[in-house]
Parts: sequence; C-alpha cells; structure tokens
Amino acid sequence: MPYKNKEDRRKHEAIPEIRAHINANRRKHYHKDVEKSREYSRMRGKLRTTEDRQREYQQRKAAGKIKKVPYIHGHTLRRHRVTVEWYEATLAAQAGGCAICGELPTRKKLAVDHNHTTGVNRGLLCDICNTALERMETVENWHDKAIAYLVKYEIAQREKEFK
Repeated sequence: MPYKNKEDRRKHEAIPEIRAHINANRRKHYHKDVEKSREYSRMRGKLRTTEDRQREYQQRKAAGKIKKVPYIHGHTLRRHRVTVEWYEATLAAQAGGCAICGELPTRKKLAVDHNHTTGVNRGLLCDICNTALERMETVENWHDKAIAYLVKYEIAQREKEFK
C-alpha cells in the first residue's frame, strides 16, 4: 500500500493486525535462509560480532584513519582551536598535571583554560580548578564570599566543640 508520507505509514503499521502480519512476513523470510539474513544484518551493522568490530578497527588503524590523542577529545581541540602539538607541549610544560594544583588527570582529560572575553588559551586545568576559576572570573566577589562562608562554618564548628 503506497503511503503519502512516513507518518501515514507509522499510523498504518501501528494497527495490531497489520503489525502482526508484517512481523509474520519478516519471520517467514528470515527463516528461509537464516545465515543470509544474519549476514545482511551484519553488513547493516546490527549483528556485528566482536571479531567483526576488531577486524574493522584493525583495518581503519592500518589505513591511518584512527589517531589516538592522549587526554583530549577532538571536539575540545576544535572548540578551542587548539592543535594536538600545542596541547601536548602545554601538558609537558605543566609536568602532565593541572596548571594550578598540579594534580595529574585521573579519569578525565584536562580542560583547556581560556579567557572568555578574548578567547586566548592560557593552559590546562583539572575540572575542579577550571570551575573555581570560572566562578572567580564571572561572579563578582566570589572569592571573598567563598572565604567568608568557610570562616563562618569554621567558627560555627568550633563553637559546637566548646559547648
């Protein structure tokens, strides 16, 4: 049955009797030649085995289509207009760690720190330092507020200890 658009087809195929008929036809054709059906599904990328994936990976790697970049994703490079060479040189200059606290990256990559008004890249930071620095730049007196909060908490904690 020809359909005017995809929405009409979806509505028609949603009717339980029609859906049952469609599924029965698919099962019938699948069971005619199971191996051919599986091969077709593999080619379409559905039933790929681990061996298939490994073979495809090795082929792409041999063709030079896979480039491993340590600690950083491609979208980060493009977003900050950073080259792999700049990232690796900066990482080496920072001894492989955050520019502020010096911590080495554990699970995640180091973030590219940049000035939000000029867009100039400054260095590589861990998530904690990057977030704190962003707060200090964007929220007025954030540093003073954070210190006041910590002092207030410390005083309250000491008062509880003396009581």
